[in-house]
Order: sequence, then structure tokens, then C-alpha cells
Amino acid sequence: RKPLNPKAASVFQAVGVVFIAGLMLFAVFGDILYLIKH
Repeated sequence: RKPLNPKAASVFQAVGVVFIAGLMLFAVFGDILYLIKH
């Protein structure tokens, strides 16, 4: 199996960073909604 080319690796890394940032933002947004509702 061939190793990933650098472009694919950088794209994969960028997607991972966006995914993690999205999860963090979603968690913070959920906490804010929880605080507003309660």
C-alpha cells in the first residue's frame, strides 16, 4: 500500500482540526443553551 501523498495528508489533518474545533464549539454552544434554559 502506498503512503499518503503530502497534499492528502494535509487535507486529512485540516479536516481533523475542523472536526475537533466543531465538536468543541458544539459542546460550548450546548452548555450555553443549557444555562439559558435552566
